[in-house]
Amino acid sequence: MAEKFNRASLLQGAVSPLAGGNVSVPLKDPALTVAASSMGNLATRLQAFSNQQFKVAGARAKALGTLYGAKNAPTYEQLKKAEELGKPVDATDMPGDATSMNIFNQAAYAASMSRLENSTEIAGRRALTNVMAEAATDPDLSPQEFTAKLDTVITEYTDVLAHISHSSAGKVNAKLGMVANA
Repeated sequence: MAEKFNRASLLQGAVSPLAGGNVSVPLKDPALTVAASSMGNLATRLQAFSNQQFKVAGARAKALGTLYGAKNAPTYEQLKKAEELGKPVDATDMPGDATSMNIFNQAAYAASMSRLENSTEIAGRRALTNVMAEAATDPDLSPQEFTAKLDTVITEYTDVLAHISHSSAGKVNAKLGMVANA
C-alpha cells in the first residue's frame, strides 16, 4: 500500500522549493555603456568641429563680401548722374542685401554703404570748402546767405544718399554739419 503523504508539512513550509541561489541578471551591459559613451564623445567632437568650420566659413564669407561690396560700390558722382538721368539709385541697386540671412550679402551691403558714405562725405567737404573759399573772397556775402549756401550743400549731398539709406544720409548730414559749423 502506498504511503501517506503528510500534507501539513508542505503547507507549513517543511519542504521548500529548490532555488537557484543568488542569480542576478545585469541590467546594463558594460560593453554597450562604453560604446554609448564613445559615440557621445564622438558626437560632441564632431559638433565642435562643425561649429569651428562654420565660424571659419562665416569669417571667410564676411571678408569676401566686404571686398566685393567695397569694389562694386557706386560713388557719389555715379549717384548724381543716375539722378540727373531720372533713374535714382535705391537700396536694391547696391551690392549685397542688408535684409539677407547670407553673411556675404550682408557684408557686401555694409561695405558698399560705408564706401558710398565716405565718397559722399568727401564730395560734400569739397563743396563746403568751395563755398567757404567763395565767402572769403566775396565781402558782400551776408552771414545769412553764407549759412544758406552751406545748408544747401549739406542738403544736396544728403538727399542723394537718402534714396538708398536714411541712416547713412543722417551720418553724412551730421558730419557735413560739423564741418559747416566749424
